Amino acid sequence: PPAGTLRFVSGDRALEIPFDDDFNLVFLEVRVNGSEPRSFLLDTGFDTSVLNADRIDELGLVPLGKEAVAQPGGTVETTRLEGVRFELPGVEFRSGPIQAVPLTGLEPFVGRRVDGILGHDFVSLTVVELDYPRRVLRLYDPAGFRAADGAVALPVTVEASEPFVDMTLVRLDGSSVTGRFKVDTGSMDVAGLNRNFTEENALVAANQVRVPIPGLAVGGETKGY
Repeated sequence: PPAGTLRFVSGDRALEIPFDDDFNLVFLEVRVNGSEPRSFLLDTGFDTSVLNADRIDELGLVPLGKEAVAQPGGTVETTRLEGVRFELPGVEFRSGPIQAVPLTGLEPFVGRRVDGILGHDFVSLTVVELDYPRRVLRLYDPAGFRAADGAVALPVTVEASEPFVDMTLVRLDGSSVTGRFKVDTGSMDVAGLNRNFTEENALVAANQVRVPIPGLAVGGETKGY
């Protein structure tokens, strides 16, 4: 079940909330416990919302303990926090216990501050509409939401607080293979393929040229091609 609560301050639909989409990543201005606006990444692939551990002191938050947690790229030290309130225009989100993780290392990579991440615990409480051409986020109360005419519904499976859809890839010879793909607004890729899935289904020829692509995640550097 979702952790935390979300309250619409006025009506069942939030005001249109503008966002920046650097590298196709969605960045929102969020107030933390009444603070000045902070830069948050909206990441449907991140299981819970987190704060940048380097911002704890300036936000006046009290750490409640630390632990080591495995993250993409490596293990990081996290700090436990409680009683954190996030505010966007027209919406108030109170999380359950959350973690603060070191996010400052991501900032040179994306070229901007990353004060926190709004993850699946936030997304799961509302209906999220991302209007990329207009750079606007709309949030709806699930109880009163009605999809627009002509909308296409895709079945979503949620496992370990991460959303997945089935997708079919068509090879150059016309044959196809179906896989399960995470819906991840925190990724810069059009589609990212798991290495084991790629090799098991012979999606890349043995003699095909592979161009290395370095990346960066919460836990440190990642490698792909």
